Amino acid sequence: MKKYMVKSKNVAQNTFLFLILMGCFFCQAQSQKSITAADYKKWGALFQNTISDNGAWTTAYMSYEDSPDTLHIVQVKGKKAYKVAHPREGDFWGATKYAVLDDTNTLCLLDLSTGIQEKIPDVQAFAVTTQHNYLITLHSKANQKEVCIRNDKGQIMECLKGITSFKMSPSSNAMVGIGNKEGVNQLRLIQLDNVITQTIIDKDSLHQFSNLKWSSSNRSFVYSKNKVDNSEVSVCFYNMSTKQKRQFDAASLNFPKNYLLDGANPNLSISPDDRRIFMSLQKNVAIDPSSKIVEVWSGADGMVYPKRKKIAAIEEKIRYGVWWHETNTFRFITSDSKPFHLLNPTMDFAVTYNITNKEPQYVMKPNVDYYLKNLETGQEQLLVANQSSAEEILSFAPNGQYVAYFKDTKWYLYDVKNQKQLPLSNIASMNWNSLDYGKKSAFRLGGWGTANDCFFLNDEYDVWKVPFDGSTPIRLTRGREQKIIFRIHHFIKNNIAVFSGSVAVDFSSDIVFSASSENATGYFIRKPNGTFKTIVYNDYSNKAILKATKAPYYVYQSQHFSQPHALNSYNTKTTASNSVFQCNPHYVNYLWGKQEQIQYKNSKNETLKGTLYYPVAYDANKKYPMVVSIYEELNFLKHNYFNPTMYNSTGFNVTNLTTQGYFVLLPDIKYELGNPGLSATDCVVAATKEVLRKDIVLSDKIALVGHSFGGYETNFIVTQTNIFKTAISGASVYDLPSWYLSISNNSGDSEIWRFENQQWRMGNSLYEDREGYERNSPSTWVENVTMPVLIWTGDKDPQINPNQSIAFYLALRRLNKKVVFLNYSNESHSLLKKESQVDLYYRFNDWLNYHLKDESPAEWIVKGLKY
Repeated sequence: MKKYMVKSKNVAQNTFLFLILMGCFFCQAQSQKSITAADYKKWGALFQNTISDNGAWTTAYMSYEDSPDTLHIVQVKGKKAYKVAHPREGDFWGATKYAVLDDTNTLCLLDLSTGIQEKIPDVQAFAVTTQHNYLITLHSKANQKEVCIRNDKGQIMECLKGITSFKMSPSSNAMVGIGNKEGVNQLRLIQLDNVITQTIIDKDSLHQFSNLKWSSSNRSFVYSKNKVDNSEVSVCFYNMSTKQKRQFDAASLNFPKNYLLDGANPNLSISPDDRRIFMSLQKNVAIDPSSKIVEVWSGADGMVYPKRKKIAAIEEKIRYGVWWHETNTFRFITSDSKPFHLLNPTMDFAVTYNITNKEPQYVMKPNVDYYLKNLETGQEQLLVANQSSAEEILSFAPNGQYVAYFKDTKWYLYDVKNQKQLPLSNIASMNWNSLDYGKKSAFRLGGWGTANDCFFLNDEYDVWKVPFDGSTPIRLTRGREQKIIFRIHHFIKNNIAVFSGSVAVDFSSDIVFSASSENATGYFIRKPNGTFKTIVYNDYSNKAILKATKAPYYVYQSQHFSQPHALNSYNTKTTASNSVFQCNPHYVNYLWGKQEQIQYKNSKNETLKGTLYYPVAYDANKKYPMVVSIYEELNFLKHNYFNPTMYNSTGFNVTNLTTQGYFVLLPDIKYELGNPGLSATDCVVAATKEVLRKDIVLSDKIALVGHSFGGYETNFIVTQTNIFKTAISGASVYDLPSWYLSISNNSGDSEIWRFENQQWRMGNSLYEDREGYERNSPSTWVENVTMPVLIWTGDKDPQINPNQSIAFYLALRRLNKKVVFLNYSNESHSLLKKESQVDLYYRFNDWLNYHLKDESPAEWIVKGLKY
């Protein structure tokens, strides 16, 4: 539809601007230089950004690898900008100040109008209040700890001695301080009104206070008090409205003797109505003494022993309960038969279940029976049987009354308070999420109407409003016609996690939709009358949009393959957009390659896409070597800007390679169920040949690289073709049958589910399709390898057992093939330590330069390839 399209400017005006820009680019190109490894440290990554409530300022936290991190505070509409090195955390203080705590525990108070800074030393933590604009600082000096409260003029209003930690209420109009005064532990309530008052809520010389949690209502809080050795633990609740403190009295409740409060982490929380306190309890479980000598793995066990052992800490030892402080009554939520639970947002109902009683199940998220439990009555009833436990297909309404779930290609809605199923008309265009590898699964629910009369469902492209009365769903977007994927964007305060779409959407106000298509991304605003206004929609990666809470301003991040992250603003009243902050502005001083989207067809005549990156300073009269990097579909990366760096967790970096004179190809792969290896070979070879037809690449100087699943694909492809000169495989699988019959160090589960119902896309068990497993296993065809292979892994990889990489190395070694194996000490699935990353960077380059550029081999290569 036209209303979704970005309007074009006058053609003549565009032509004029283009000529000017081309002239600028020509002049600029004369002075641009090539990036060297010595330049890498100049680049930083945008870690996060925020926007002030009035929309006048935004921040950008830049993280650097070999330089101090820097926080930039930038005026949204203006030219003022400030920066602070070594930032730890920061926040806006009112409309004209910014407070930032650095790594030396110095709090810098920056006046955004004048640029004047005030520094407060010895600050451990700080907070600001929205009401009265107070600044709270926690100080820790030798033999002295205190909290100071300043007004918006910086004047100290109160200093509270002996407080060692504090916790602000959600609305920041009060705080609880915990500390010690004259040898007595104290818990104090400080109310931050016009007049600051403090009340000692609890004090004890034998017990410590910890695990404090505020209620979402701001009216109450809960905490635990326990001896240092946790031999005595209790839970206390305080209501600010009634000024009453109550203590959980296990003795008066005939509390089971084999249950204890968890002193270290009791998982305390309060219901929104302040009536119920939730906590976890530890069950004393007798340990089988024989288990210290031998593990008995029974063939009749539903769950394999290592996985059972991993989850036993929760399933067997932890129970959750609820305490009604007014009546001092208690009820268990979970039980031996249903040890897991989910609470609805109002925390008066729970969904309970057991993830083990239907085992064995060879899926990532097992099917379970969900039971609905009324916490007031204790009544429990079956909600839905044999339901997938995947989080995205179960959602609670924010008002707590409804629960929606997806089963057997349909969404269902249940009224938990009236105990009845509601009629729904499901959307006819439901397109199943293709990421589920042939299994039908719905897209995540998009939210709930604030009037509690509808929810919002996503199909492949669009968002639908689905009424609770069973009437016909209404399509709110028109993405299908243009193949644009629309989704409601939720602005979540304070980074609070929201359970699977349990967010209220007010369609009487402006609603922001994200939008993405094959070549563009952006955001739109849907007005209450149903019309759409464009915030941004172009061939950049636009993401992480933020909204000022008290002004019509938005700030979002954008990046392009040739331009690093930038912050841009949008004013809804004027519809004006402007660039606010550019990361790594020095990028304009360096040469950059170009990018091209290619199309190719696999053997099934299916059209696929790939991204081809050209070498920096490309000369059309020359041919260049090429590196092909693979992992399922990679076309989504085409708008990404890749900082040059030595610190890559897999060794691969597009910019590193293009600046060293390589073409880089990222091809998409489309899979046939039961043939992951053959599908990868088919698509990758087709993409490589498509590039070769351009006559720009040296046909005998092409490398294939991959990591993890891409490493498996690399291992397999090199057994099927000699189109590549060499290959680099990281943390990979070599033998499908043996990995299928192995135990994951991560989950303790067998790897069977990955093959039958996930990424490996075999679809059947090894015993139903042994020939298929052998057909797609690199181990079957390893004798065919003709090229030198570099293999690497981390020796503590919990995702793919390092023995898979070792087996590939041993096979190639026994066959007298050219191979070198790098086994990184104390490293994981990806390399996390800087020294390991730097080592792989140099070896990665050495290997490619020798095999693709005919440079002299490094000593480790000479030794490694000599028999």
